[in-house]
Amino acid sequence: MNFESIVFNLTTYGPGPLWLALWLAPRHRWTHRAIDLAIILFCALYAGLLLPDLGEILPLIASPTLEKITSMLASPKAVALAWAHFVIGDLWVGRWIALDSNRLQFPQWARLPMLLTTLFFGPLGFIIYLFLRWLKTRTSSWNFSQLS
Repeated sequence: MNFESIVFNLTTYGPGPLWLALWLAPRHRWTHRAIDLAIILFCALYAGLLLPDLGEILPLIASPTLEKITSMLASPKAVALAWAHFVIGDLWVGRWIALDSNRLQFPQWARLPMLLTTLFFGPLGFIIYLFLRWLKTRTSSWNFSQLS
């Protein structure tokens, strides 16, 4: 198995238990420590995959076009890099949502759909959370008990 396959598989299957911990134990310190450690590990794997080809990649991203990026993403190595990038970012955002929603005392049942959406569709889950956060913090009369 080559390095890009290892990175792809680790970033595909490694975060599953971490997302589960965010749902089941969102306040536990070990949940966030494990996620922090995983993000550092995934970033190191990403760097290990990226750095050998950085000289080739830099010109493409310094002057990106849809055609250049499409061509670049046609290789398994580039797909593994992009996938790791997505997974790391989504996990980081999911961790922030869990911490922030704990602080704002969102009920756990309300947190689950936002975290699931962030897991599968990163930015969509983030914008949904930001909207609900805005409602909760800006509208003193609005709370989740109204939805029950």
